[in-house]
Amino acid sequence: MVRRANDSVAERNLLRRGSPRSTGYRRFSREGDGMALSLFVGTRSGDRARCFGTLGIVLALAGGASAQAQMQPYGTNDYHGAGKVLNILPSGQKGVFSAAEEVQMALVCSPAADPPGSGCSRNPADYPAYTIDQLLMYDGLLTGAPTLTPQTLTNYYKDATFGVPAGHVLRQYSPGGRSGVVVVRDTDFDVPHIYATSRHDGIFATGYVSAEDRLFLMDILRHVGRGRMSEFLGPSPSNLAMDRDYYRAAGYDGGTVTGVDEFQAQVDRLDDQYGIYGTLTQQGFQDYADGVNQYIQDALTNQNGAVLPAEYATLQQVPANWTPADTVAVASLVTGIFGVGGGGELNNCQFLQELKSRYADPVVARQVFEDFQQDDDPEKPRTTDNPFPYMVQGPVDPAAVACPDPGTLAQAVHGATMIAGEYVDGPNGPIRLFAKTRASNALLVGASRSATGYPLAVFGPQVGYFAPQILMEMDVHAPGVPGDPSAPAIDARGAAFPGISLLVLLGRGRDFSFSATSAGSDLVDVVAAPLCEPGGGTPTTASRHYLYKGQCLPMYQRTDAWIAKPSLGGLPATNPPAFPNPSQLPPPSPDLLNDPLFVIGPAAPITGNVLVTATALRTVHGIVQSFATVNGQPVAYVRQRSTFFHEPDGAPAFLRMNSPDLVQNASDFQHAMVELNSTFNWFYVDDKDIAYEVSGNYPIRAPGIDYDLPYFATGQWDWQSWTPATWTADKLPFASIPKDLNPAKGYMTSWNNAQAPGWNAADAELSFGPLHRVQPLSDRISADSSITQTELVQYMEDAGTVDLRGDKLVPVIAQLLGSSTGDANADTGLALLTAWKAAGAHRRDISPRDGVYEHHGAVALMDYWWTPLTDTVFDTLGAAVRNAMPLGRHDAPGAVGSSFIAGWYGIVHKDLRGVLAGTPVAPFSRLYCGNGVLADCRTAVKNSLSAAVVGLIAQYGSNPDNWQRPGSTLTVEANDRIRMSAAGTASVPDMDWVNRPTFQQAVEYRLDAQSPDVDGDGNPAYADNCPFVANPGQEDTGGLATSTPDGIGNACQCGDVTGNGIVNGQDANAIQRHGIHAEPNPLFAVPGNCDVTGNDLCNGQDANAVKRAALGQPGPTFGQNCHNATGEPLPPGF
Repeated sequence: MVRRANDSVAERNLLRRGSPRSTGYRRFSREGDGMALSLFVGTRSGDRARCFGTLGIVLALAGGASAQAQMQPYGTNDYHGAGKVLNILPSGQKGVFSAAEEVQMALVCSPAADPPGSGCSRNPADYPAYTIDQLLMYDGLLTGAPTLTPQTLTNYYKDATFGVPAGHVLRQYSPGGRSGVVVVRDTDFDVPHIYATSRHDGIFATGYVSAEDRLFLMDILRHVGRGRMSEFLGPSPSNLAMDRDYYRAAGYDGGTVTGVDEFQAQVDRLDDQYGIYGTLTQQGFQDYADGVNQYIQDALTNQNGAVLPAEYATLQQVPANWTPADTVAVASLVTGIFGVGGGGELNNCQFLQELKSRYADPVVARQVFEDFQQDDDPEKPRTTDNPFPYMVQGPVDPAAVACPDPGTLAQAVHGATMIAGEYVDGPNGPIRLFAKTRASNALLVGASRSATGYPLAVFGPQVGYFAPQILMEMDVHAPGVPGDPSAPAIDARGAAFPGISLLVLLGRGRDFSFSATSAGSDLVDVVAAPLCEPGGGTPTTASRHYLYKGQCLPMYQRTDAWIAKPSLGGLPATNPPAFPNPSQLPPPSPDLLNDPLFVIGPAAPITGNVLVTATALRTVHGIVQSFATVNGQPVAYVRQRSTFFHEPDGAPAFLRMNSPDLVQNASDFQHAMVELNSTFNWFYVDDKDIAYEVSGNYPIRAPGIDYDLPYFATGQWDWQSWTPATWTADKLPFASIPKDLNPAKGYMTSWNNAQAPGWNAADAELSFGPLHRVQPLSDRISADSSITQTELVQYMEDAGTVDLRGDKLVPVIAQLLGSSTGDANADTGLALLTAWKAAGAHRRDISPRDGVYEHHGAVALMDYWWTPLTDTVFDTLGAAVRNAMPLGRHDAPGAVGSSFIAGWYGIVHKDLRGVLAGTPVAPFSRLYCGNGVLADCRTAVKNSLSAAVVGLIAQYGSNPDNWQRPGSTLTVEANDRIRMSAAGTASVPDMDWVNRPTFQQAVEYRLDAQSPDVDGDGNPAYADNCPFVANPGQEDTGGLATSTPDGIGNACQCGDVTGNGIVNGQDANAIQRHGIHAEPNPLFAVPGNCDVTGNDLCNGQDANAVKRAALGQPGPTFGQNCHNATGEPLPPGF
C-alpha cells in the first residue's frame, strides 16, 4: 500500500462522502492451463519509494466458476520487519464448551469456590485445550517482568504476525461449505485465521468463528442490549434491574408491539448517511448474521464439529437466529458502557443543594462545588499538551438552570453509562459485565525516545475479566477489487466484542497497530421538559405531555411485556441444588419495586413465571428518566445522548481501519477514527509515527446553560441545529477535537485521564485533578531517553501494581507530619508508609513469592486508614456533604482488575499541599484541613493515623504482617485478586492483581532494519542489488548498493521467481515473496522512460506510478518503451 504523508482537504471530503479512490493495488494476470492467475500487489511508500509484496493469490477457474480460497503463507502482507508485534488475551480463545468439557472443568475448578477461581488447578492439561493458556502467560508477567529480556517476551505475549507458521496448522475448514473462505486454526493458541476471496465471505466467516468461540456470551449481550435479560436468564433482582436500566438508557422498539424495529431501522439508513461506507456496513451486518446462523444451524444438527454451548441445555432453550438488529443491540450496549460521558447533572444538583444547606452564602457553596468539580484543573495529567478548548463555562442564565426541588425526584437517575447495575445473574453466579466503565491504558514512545529509532507501543482496553473473555481474537484477510470503492480489502488482526465482531476493533493492520482507552467526554445531557396538559389543565408529574417551542406535545409511549421464566440454569445456584423459586429470591430494591415505568408481577404458582411490563417514554430529546418539580413546576428529566438512534454509526470507522486501501498513515487513522460517534481516546503506531485522536460526536451547546447542571428543554437552549426527526445536531469539527502526532516530548500516555488543556471534563467526571493513575506510567517513560520494547513492557507492568495513594500521597503526608510526630503509634504507621513508598508503593508478591505482599502492613494500613483520613482532611465540610459528593472516595483493587481511576486522591493531595504552603492551590478557593491552620491539620492527621494503627492492633495484633481488611474474611491479597467472571457454567483460575489492560499489544514496526544477508555476500538484503546471487564486490551505502564487480548488469541475472516478467532485482514482489523487506533499486530503470512518478522506475515496474497518477490498474501501454538496466526492453503490460 502507499503511505501518503498528506491528503488534500478535497480528497478527504470526497472520502468522507464515500467517493471512489485509488486502491493502491496493481493487477498482473497471466493466462494458461485453464485458469487465470491474479496477483494483487500492495504497495507502501515512505520517505523513499518502497514497494512490498503480494496481498495474496486468488485462483479463479476459467469460465467464471466461484473462486476457491487458499491459506496464505505466514507473514503475507505483514510489514513489521525486524520488530516484534505481540499480543495477549486471557484466559484463552476457547469459549464454547460441551457438557462433558464442563464436567471436566468443574472437577478442577469448582463453580462453588469462594472466592471464585480460588483453589483451581493451574495445569492447562486439566482443562480443554486453549482454555487457560493465555491466562497463565498474562499472570506470569508479574514475576517475570523484573528480569524480562527480548528473548523472554514471548513467554508472556504471543506472536501476532498475520497467518500461521508452517507446521502449526491445527485444522482448516470452510464454514457452511463456502469455497470462498477458509478458516485456519493454529496449534499454538487456536486463533482463527480467515482467508477469503471476497469481503462478503470474510465477514461471513467472522460471524461463524464468533459463534464458534463465544455464542452463549453473544446471546447474553444481545439480551442485555434489548432489555430482556430476565426473559433469558430468569427474574433475579439483578437481571430485572439490568432490564430496567436498559429502558432508561435506550428503550428501542424491537417491533414486538408496533411492528417497527428501531434496531433494524438504524441499519437501514446507514447508506443514506455514509454513502458507500454505509452500504458496506449494511452488507457486513447481514454477512455476519449469516455466519452466526450457519454456526447455530451446524450446532443444532451436529454438523462440521460444531458444538452447542452446554448452557442452553441448562436453560432449557435453544439460541434464536442472529439478525443485523442484534448486532445493533450489542453495539448500543458496548458503546453505551465504554463510549459515553456526561449525564451527571442531577447528581451535581443534589451535591450543590447539600452544600447550600451547609453554607449560608450561596456564593461560598458554589465555590466549594467548583473546587471538587475539577473541570479543567491546570495540574491535570493530560495526554496531549496542545490546547483544545471545549465547554469552557461562560455566563450562566439562571432561567436555564433546572435543578429539582429537594425531595421531589421520583427515581434516581444514573450518569452517562448505559447500564448502572454491575452484574447479571447467570448459571454460575454473578456475571460482572459492567463493574467498570472506563479502564484502559496506552504507552506510546516516539522514534526520538526509542532505543532503536522506531516507535513503540504497549496498549490495550481494560474491559474486565471473564470466562470466556468478553473479547475474542481473529485474523482476517480478504482482497479488494482494484478501482472499486465498494470492495476495499481487509487485512487486520486483533480483538473485538462478540456480537459486533464482524471486523477487528482493536489490533493491527499491515504496518500499524491501533488501540483505545475510554475518554468519558461529554456526549450526554440530562434536560428538564416542562410538563403540560393538552386541554390547558394543571400539569402534574403524572402528565404525559410536555412543552417544546411553545407547543404541548404528547410523549412517545410504548409498553412492552414479557415472561421472565426461571430455569435450572437461569438463576443463582443454591446449595444443595434446587429448582429456583423467584418468590424465595432476595426482594428487588425499593427503587426498582416502586418504578411506575417498570412493573414486576408476582411469581406465578408452580411455574414461578413472572410477568414484566416496561414502558418507554420519549420526548424530542430522548428517553424520560424520572419526574420531579422545579420551583414547583412539574418536569420530566430526559437523557439526551448524541449517539441515540445512531448506535451502529461507528462501524464505517472500523471498516476503514481494517482496510489497507483506506488507512495507510497516521493522518488516515486520525480522519477515520474521528468519525466514530462514541467517546474514546484512539492511539496509533507504525514505523515512523505515534498518533492520537479523540473520537465522538460532541454537540455544540447553547450559551447560557451551566455545563454541570440540567437545563430546560423548551427549545431555547437546544444543541446547535438540533433536529429531532433524525436525532442529529451540529458536532465539533475535526480541527477542534484533541489529537497529537509525534509530540516533542517523545511519548504519550493515557489511562482514562484528561485529554488536553482546555478540554473540560464531563459533568460526571470529577477525577481529572492533580493526581491520576496515569502518572506512574508517565514517570517511568519520561525518565528514560532510550527505551526498548522490553523496557516499555516492564514500565507498564511495574506501574500496574502501584497504589496511587502510597506513591503520590505518602510523601505529602510525611512532609506534613515530619520525622517524628510525638505519638508512637502514628510514628509506627508513618514508618511503614514511608518504607513502602521508598520501595515503589506496590501491591505485589514477587520477592519472596510467598502469597503475601511485600510491605503488607503498609498496604493494610492504607486500606484501613483511607476513609478516616479523608474524613479528617475534609472534616469542615460535614458528613452530609462528604457523603453527597458524586465522586467515590476510593477505587479499590479487586476482582475486575481496574483500580485507582477515580477517588479523592487528587483533592486530598491538593488540599494538604495548600495547607503546607499556606495558600490554596489553584483552582481551590479555600483550605479545608484544619480550616487551613497548619498545626491543626497536622494534629488531626496525626491523630487519625494513630487511631488507625491502634484499631488494627486491637483487631489483629501488633505484627503488621497479620493486619487485614476489617469486615472481610479474606486476606488483603485475596481481596485484590482478579477473578474471571464466569459468563456461563465454566470457571477458570484467578490471578494476581495487576492494573492492566485485558487485551494488550506490545508492538514495534521496524521495516528496514536488520534485513538478513540471504545470499552470504556480506550485504543485508535491503542494501543488496540482487539478494539471491552473491555479489561480493558490492558497496553497502546504508541503503542501496551502487555498484557490482562488473557494473549493474549481473544484478539483473537473477531470474524471475514470481513469474510476472520482471527480473528479481527490479521486482519488489520477488523480494517480498521470499520474506525479505527490500526496495527496488533506482538504478534498475532508465530515467525518463515512462516514469510518471519521477522516481527512476518505469511505470510497468512501479506500483507507485499507478497510485500517483491515478491511472487505474496497469494496462497494455504500461512498460512500452521502458528498458531494464541492461538495455533490454520490457514486454508491454509489465
